[in-house]
Amino acid sequence: MKSYKITEDLSSSYERVSPVWGVSKGMSINLAWLKMLTKIVEDCKEKPNLLPVLCLEGDAHKIRPLEDFPVPNDCDILYYGISSGGPGEWMNESYSQVDGFPHLVRVNKMAQMHAVSFWNLDAVKQAREYTAAALCNELILDFVWSQEFLKKFNTYALKKPVFVQGTSQQDNAYYNITNIVFV
Repeated sequence: MKSYKITEDLSSSYERVSPVWGVSKGMSINLAWLKMLTKIVEDCKEKPNLLPVLCLEGDAHKIRPLEDFPVPNDCDILYYGISSGGPGEWMNESYSQVDGFPHLVRVNKMAQMHAVSFWNLDAVKQAREYTAAALCNELILDFVWSQEFLKKFNTYALKKPVFVQGTSQQDNAYYNITNIVFV
């Protein structure tokens, strides 16, 4: 699976998407995601069988090996970890069990998007449209995806995370709410 990462660091293990500086933190991540999603759409024109792809924010931290695991045939989007709460009611997550896939939950609402994979081009294109709309309306991308975008797709998340946001509580306020195992 090809990986895309919002970072300034060079690596042969992922396609680098440069972060955007000089705007508010919320809008800079929207711009970076828009660049990444546009790059994926362009890459899919050259390689129609490129998907699924993994998208990582710069503060995504791998805590265990990335391994192959089964996903439902209808999977459009897969999160490589889940989150538990955060500031504001809009970040209250909603999950449900997935019959036949004990390692997954179905995501109904979730605001953290530090490690996400897309399994079809329609999901990528729609993510790009929602991201552009969030940017134009100066809305935090996590909010728009959680409240509107995810409901339109079959979205799943691993119960045991592969990626968390940040490496410690000291360097990232979201570490405690993304470094969780769903029980």
